[in-house]
Amino acid sequence: MPLDASVVDVDRIPSAKHTLIGGDLMKVLALTALLGLVIGVIVLIELAN
Repeated sequence: MPLDASVVDVDRIPSAKHTLIGGDLMKVLALTALLGLVIGVIVLIELAN
């Protein structure tokens, strides 16, 4: 039984880490995309003026 429990814990910990890392990466990518759009709009407005 202890071996089974340890195996389950080991399987759960990496999955939790992967989900957290994946979530952080998605947030970073979304923020960088939004910043890129904002900078692009500002540059276009400046060039238009």
